[in-house]
Order: sequence, then C-alpha cells, then structure tokens
Amino acid sequence: RAKAVQVMQLAFVFGLILASVLAIGLAGAGWRWILAAGATPALLALGLRVFTPESEAWKQTKAAAQAGGPQLGSLKAIFSDKLARRTIVGSLIAMAMMIGSWGGSTLVPTLVQTLAQATSNAAITRQTGVAFMAVNAGAVLGYGAILLAVWVWPRISRRWIYAFFCAGSLIATTLVFTRVDSMRSLHFALALFGFFAIGGFGIVALYLTELFPVHVRATGQGFAWNVARLFTALGPLFVTGSLAAYGLSSVGTSIAIVFAIGLLAIGFGPETGREVGS
Repeated sequence: RAKAVQVMQLAFVFGLILASVLAIGLAGAGWRWILAAGATPALLALGLRVFTPESEAWKQTKAAAQAGGPQLGSLKAIFSDKLARRTIVGSLIAMAMMIGSWGGSTLVPTLVQTLAQATSNAAITRQTGVAFMAVNAGAVLGYGAILLAVWVWPRISRRWIYAFFCAGSLIATTLVFTRVDSMRSLHFALALFGFFAIGGFGIVALYLTELFPVHVRATGQGFAWNVARLFTALGPLFVTGSLAAYGLSSVGTSIAIVFAIGLLAIGFGPETGREVGS
C-alpha cells in the first residue's frame, strides 16, 4: 500500500506538469481553452470505474458487515472513543498541508508578475507555467523520496516523515516569500517548496489510509481530507482581502505558519508504520 500510494501521488503531480505544459502552450489562446482541457481526464475516470476491481480486503469486510459485523462507512464510528483522536489528528495534518501548500501556490502568479520582465498577458501566463513546472519538478522529487523511504524501510515512522516534510514546508514557504528577488531564485525556491509542500501530500495520503480500519477507512479518510478542503476553500478570500492591506511577504509568511499546526498535531497521532498489513 505504501508504495502504491506514492505511485498514485506521482501520477497526480505528472498531471500538474501536463497542466503547466498546457498553460505554456495555450497561453495565447486564453484561459478558457486551458480550463476546458481539464475536462478531458473525467472521461478516463469513467473507464477506470468500470474496469478497476474492488480489493479482497474490502469484499471480506463487506461480507462481515452483512453477517452482523462492524457497520460499513459509519460516520458515528470515526468519532467513537477508539477513533475520535485519529479523526481529529488526521483532519489537522491534512488541513495544515493543504492550506499551506495551496495557499502558497495561489500566490505564485502574483510573485511572477512582480518579478518577471514581461509585457503581455500571454508572456505572464508562460512565465507562470514555467514557475509551476519548477514546483512540480520539486514535487516529483518529494514523492520519489517518500517512495524510496517506504520501499527500503516499509515500517519507517510515518509521523517522522510527516514532521520532516511539514518543517521543510514551513522553511521553504518562508524563503519563497521573504528571500526571492529574481526569477532564477524564484524557480529554485519554488522547487524546494514543491519538494516539501506538494511532495508532503504523499505522506498525508499514506498516513490517512493507515489511520482507520477497513470498515470505515473511506469514511475517515474522506472526512479528514474534505474538512481540510473546506478550510482551504477560504484561502482565496483571505489572500484577496489581505494582499492589499498587508503585502505579499506578510501574507506568504502567515501561510507558512499554518504548517506549525501540522507539526503540533502529528505529535498526538499514533504511529501506523507497524500496521502495514492491516
């Protein structure tokens, strides 16, 4: 599972790279065509739904539930005495990584406009695409590092990996918004940001899958992930309202501090590396 999750996350970042390539190639065509291209993968998802089999572990758990065992997908169960702590920790670590990474990414176009010597919207779009390519290149290395770690040492501490990536994200995000003064330094800092803040989703995805038993795994993981999404959705409102009042550097640094929540929360989570077979 640990290796498969990292391969899935690598596929995610390759999709981001393809999106950046589209932004560069279609810069002159306008944002509507770039956005429309994003609908194409939905067709692939329909095919996957038809041909992807259910796992044997899920089939056995479903059969056990039908025979009077633990109820499948119970929202109440993930807040029981046994699982409530895991649900809260999972939500907080996902929230910290998601708000920090997407909040920082939201400001990348503004950074590019500040630093790039461009005279047209098309040129700015291309420069933004190149900037996100740097982010995605770093993310590939981040996911690759986690894949290598769990491959060589399957039972490696998930909490320590998360803490490493979360601390790195805090430092990298701070560098992006306080030390960058040219497009070259921006690309380097964004690659570092991509390694930690985007690559860190690899360990979040793995930790959440191991945090809950099979009968509520989708419910627990889905709850934690989507609670994080709800709070992340407020990011654009915060960024838009704060940029004019406080400036890019202050807003970016504030976003970086969010990673401290993740560092604190993971200390209260259980270690799941020894439960690899579950």
